Amino acid sequence: MDEQQIRQIIRDEITKQSYQTGKPNLQPHSHDGVNSPRINYNDNSSGNSSSGLLTFNKSTTYTINTNIAPKSISIYGAVLKDSTHKGMVVGNAQLGKGYTFADGTGTTSTSLGLPTQKIIQCSTNLYLDLSTVTNTNLNLGNGYLVRVKDLGTPRVNVATAQVTSFGNGFVTIAVSLASGWEIDGAYMVT
Repeated sequence: MDEQQIRQIIRDEITKQSYQTGKPNLQPHSHDGVNSPRINYNDNSSGNSSSGLLTFNKSTTYTINTNIAPKSISIYGAVLKDSTHKGMVVGNAQLGKGYTFADGTGTTSTSLGLPTQKIIQCSTNLYLDLSTVTNTNLNLGNGYLVRVKDLGTPRVNVATAQVTSFGNGFVTIAVSLASGWEIDGAYMVT
């Protein structure tokens, strides 16, 4: 097989569109406002969202006001006490309506009524205790937007945040912090 035959095989494969190249296939056009390609904004937009920075520095309930009806909230941040006690946290809560089911008989379950507000949330964190390395841990916080646990004795949550309610234009978060701790981060509501 010579080089020309190999090149022809490659051209044939590319024209079958089984491979994408970096050069887009655009029809000839001019930018005169008449025959320009039309691009729909919704095809290139992730939709409505609200984002910002937050600091939770006391145990209380916080309300994040948004300009949308929230479907999810994500947080990317840190938990801090001092230079030897800190951590990184990533959390997400999915917000919507859902059904509650009860065990039925055998392999069935029974719906307990109409859909109700549901919040499914989970977080993960890396907690660093530089004074006692054995307390350093990677943790999963099922049921929490943020949960950081100190593995000392006793094992305690040093920072938690849970979405407790949501509605058109707001998300409510209950925060619990051990003495001296705070949660700092960026959030995005979609």
